[in-house]
Amino acid sequence: MVQAAAFSGACGSCADDNVGDVPSNNGTFEPGTELVAFGAASGTTSEMGAQASFDVVLAVKPTADVVVKLGSNDPGEGLSDVSVLTFTPENWDAPQTVTVTGQDDDLADGDQAYAIVFEALESEDARFAGYEPGEVALVNVDDETAGFTVTEADGDTTEVGGQASFTVALRSKPTADVTLTLESSDPGEGTIDKSTLTFTPENWNAPQTVTATGQDDDVADGDQVYEVVFGDTSSDDADYAAIKPESVELTNIDDETAGFTVSEADGDTSEAGAQASFTVALNSKPTADVTLTLESSDPGEGTIDKSTLTFTPDNWNAPQTVTATGQDDDVADGNQVYEVVFGDTSSEDADYAAIKPDSVEYTNIDDETPGTTVAKLGEQTTEAGGQAQFTIVLNSEPFEDVTLNFASNDAGEGTVGQNALTFTAQNWNAPQTVTVTGQDDDFADGDQPYAIVFSATTSADAAYAAITPQNVALTNVDDDSAGITVSAISGSTSEAGGQATFSIVLNSEPFDDVTVNFASNDAGEGAVGQNALTFTAQNWNAPQTVTVTGQDDDFADGDQPYAIVFSATTSADAAYAAITPQNVALTNVDDDSAGITVSAISGSTSEAGGQATFSIVLNSRPYGDVTVSFDSNDTGEGTVGQNALTFTDQNWNAPQTVTVTGQDDDFADGDQPYAIVFSATTSADAAYAAITPQNVALTNVDDDSAGITVSAPSGPTSEAGAQATFSVVLNSKPYGDVTVNFDSSDAGEGTVGTTSLTFTDADWNAPQSVTITGQDDDLADGDQPYAIVFAATTSADAAYAAITPQNVAAVNTDDDSAGVTVSAISGATSEAGTSQSFSVVLNSEPFNDVTLNFDSNDPGEGAVSTTSLTFTAGNWSAPQTVTVTGQDDDLADGDQPYAIVFGATTSNDAAYAAITPANVAVTNIDDDSAGIIVSAISGDTSELGTTATFSVVLTSQPFDDVTLGFDSDDTTEGVVGATSLTFTPANWDTPQVVTVTGVDDTVLDGDQSYQIIFLPAVSSDAGYNGQTPTPVAVTNIDDDIPSVGFVGTTGRTTGDPWTVCRADASTAWVSAMNAGSYNPTAACQSLGYSSVDAWGGTCGDVCGFCGNSGFENYDNNGGNATNLSVTVHWRCTN
Repeated sequence: MVQAAAFSGACGSCADDNVGDVPSNNGTFEPGTELVAFGAASGTTSEMGAQASFDVVLAVKPTADVVVKLGSNDPGEGLSDVSVLTFTPENWDAPQTVTVTGQDDDLADGDQAYAIVFEALESEDARFAGYEPGEVALVNVDDETAGFTVTEADGDTTEVGGQASFTVALRSKPTADVTLTLESSDPGEGTIDKSTLTFTPENWNAPQTVTATGQDDDVADGDQVYEVVFGDTSSDDADYAAIKPESVELTNIDDETAGFTVSEADGDTSEAGAQASFTVALNSKPTADVTLTLESSDPGEGTIDKSTLTFTPDNWNAPQTVTATGQDDDVADGNQVYEVVFGDTSSEDADYAAIKPDSVEYTNIDDETPGTTVAKLGEQTTEAGGQAQFTIVLNSEPFEDVTLNFASNDAGEGTVGQNALTFTAQNWNAPQTVTVTGQDDDFADGDQPYAIVFSATTSADAAYAAITPQNVALTNVDDDSAGITVSAISGSTSEAGGQATFSIVLNSEPFDDVTVNFASNDAGEGAVGQNALTFTAQNWNAPQTVTVTGQDDDFADGDQPYAIVFSATTSADAAYAAITPQNVALTNVDDDSAGITVSAISGSTSEAGGQATFSIVLNSRPYGDVTVSFDSNDTGEGTVGQNALTFTDQNWNAPQTVTVTGQDDDFADGDQPYAIVFSATTSADAAYAAITPQNVALTNVDDDSAGITVSAPSGPTSEAGAQATFSVVLNSKPYGDVTVNFDSSDAGEGTVGTTSLTFTDADWNAPQSVTITGQDDDLADGDQPYAIVFAATTSADAAYAAITPQNVAAVNTDDDSAGVTVSAISGATSEAGTSQSFSVVLNSEPFNDVTLNFDSNDPGEGAVSTTSLTFTAGNWSAPQTVTVTGQDDDLADGDQPYAIVFGATTSNDAAYAAITPANVAVTNIDDDSAGIIVSAISGDTSELGTTATFSVVLTSQPFDDVTLGFDSDDTTEGVVGATSLTFTPANWDTPQVVTVTGVDDTVLDGDQSYQIIFLPAVSSDAGYNGQTPTPVAVTNIDDDIPSVGFVGTTGRTTGDPWTVCRADASTAWVSAMNAGSYNPTAACQSLGYSSVDAWGGTCGDVCGFCGNSGFENYDNNGGNATNLSVTVHWRCTN
């Protein structure tokens, strides 16, 4: 019970003219208690230290300081933070706060009432001196209840004696000793070190420890749960006697499990047969026999002496030994790891049947090392091809093929038959032979040393790949010596220029160039083409030929002997410089004797003027001019151009030509023989004057016969109307008119301008022309052969009437070809459904119906109106239209290329069936773009927790998930329910809602603007990655009530600052000291209120005396709510 005035708030200082005036009971104070006012306590104290507070203020202004002394009437329940409050004439109406803290007494005594009591006031103001304000009643909430605090066990116990503990303490001080009895629920699993615990009023809150020890039962029964169980509590404290702690649960960890103890192997095995052993035993007694199967993982490396082990309930813990023996292989494989592997366990004991031991690892020590053995079977080769051999074999079996590579380091001295030998896992220990053959180097260089050199070995077996065998040293024995070989002469030379040859060659390759020098000893009989031959290291063994040419001396002097004589050889090779070859002997045969040589005639003459020739030449130079005379014996058949030829001692050996020309007699008299007849030769040289050459026989070929000559056509005709011509002429003058008859064999391919030609004895030899014109048929039938066919010739000349010319072969070139013309697309399609078209037409009339098959290669981008078109012999030349319509997708994939793809054409016309038109390229214009749409906020948030929402959605389907992060830029005003949204290709077009919740503060800060700020979007879709939407603007509506006494200047033009006198959520009362110029609307809005609903005149006081609470006087005078020049107090409302 508060024995003082009820406090309802205070403002700033009041005017001095009110001092000492105690207001009447007008609703602000209770009668008789109006000097001190208390605010209601703000809370409840508790034994856990919770605080309560209340305000104290004087109800009237004192004339002197007022001292208020106070304190708790039960300090064991609560204490105030001050014991004295002083109010002065300046702060009398400023509330002073008293904070009371609850005190803990450790007793479960329930909630206790107490009070803050006030002593009589001390003051020189008689009104306050001795005044007793009364007390402020409070309650201290008890935090003690009878109970036990039992901790959980700090672990598990184990069958190997592991312990675990827990503690017990009382929650409150008892009024008498409290004794607990306790025991293990299963002593076979765990025992405890105490059977009773006693707590006194002195040690009640000191935890007592209980320790449990695990017990071993030798049974593989798994981990067992047991409890420490509390009996009834013994105590004279009724609260504790009525309760007991809950049991404490523990787990005893079993130390028996089905398992195997397998020792490590006691050593390594080896390929030499070394052994190593290990043992196996069970970890617990089985309920039935346990049989293990085991084997070596690699019997090639090691074998074991047992394949099974059986353990019984009697021998389960007796170790059984397994011995492994190393096995030998031929491979240098290094030390090899293998295992003894256990198979599935066989037992009726389910625990053992479900497990098997781990494998036991062994190492088998290798006794092979990689290497090669090379053995020589000979030391020398020879230049004559003598051979030597050596063998190669591997020292161990390789893992992979091993190729040994080798070659001669001097292939000019010796070569090997092969450059590599390959050894495999099958032939590695079989020696392979290498044969080395001596090479002839043509140098007289003596016996030469060389070697067979091994290069890097090739193998996937790293050990062998690292081995290169030692070289094999050999000697090649020389078979060369210096010498010059000159062949015998090929024959005699002659004065007629007859030649003879001999050759020169070196016997061995010289160390330097060798020049052999020579010359004729009688240049009048014979001459050499050169006087020296040079041999080098490159051509020494290539015989070089010397040609000796006989020289003519024009004397009949008989056959003459002469020689080619060698001089000293020139060379830096001393061996060759010391050699001079033997001379070569020759004979020059004389060729001089008188005679006239007449060549054979070159051929026949003819009546068409054909000529023939022969030549005349002397056999030797004459002593005087020689004139050879001749003429035709039948000038009607042939004539000579001249009748004599003269030879002098200068031109005697220059043949002179005689030309004979055939003469035409117009008779069909057949071929006629005649001759050029020589008469006596004229010369002062008796030998030539006595010579008359033999006549030259000739034949003059007749050129007269009946015949018709038809030329080949000038070219092909064509279906486009191209023409060709051929000509017809008689071969001889006819005895009567000759009519030649003809026509086209296929008028559908070509026609002639006339079907006959007539020749007379006047125009028989004037060729007449026939024109052939090609005909068009519209079929792609290829180039068609046809002919101009001749019928029987009409004539009174029997020879011509019997002649029918050969047909003239013609070809009409086809201008039709099987083909399909597909136009370009008319434009781009679009995802908005825009259509485009192209046309299709055949290039020629088909032999059968033609069906063109096609479709879009991407129906998601574009679709065709039809997937086939059929052309017939009736409509083949009429273009048919295909419409392509763009298809929409939701992806911002840009403009997409696609094509209308033609499949195989269907037709019995093979030419068309073989044609597949080219695809039609199309582009589908994209109407999607990557974008993020963020809606406007649905409204304002408020400090009352009001929410607002906005939605987010993508403008197009993304190629991958798009994650958009965001947050409030001012989390003291508003927060978002989630800080990210993820859009997938499946939900991209479903708006996702973001909820924004207003956050409360205790600041009168008015409505606050803030934003939801977006982070750049994260996505592997490049179109969306990095996009950042515009922030969403939000306003958080302030809900704070201005504090009493708040002073402000908003809306003031002149006058004192205004003060808040009272305020709640809907209304505030504001006043100023004196008249001034104010905008109350602006002032109220700055406090979080929307408007002003009343105002009044001046009264010279800030608060309380222009109308007390409930009795305010407002006259709405002095201007309007935005411009008051007299009124100094107003009321703000929402």
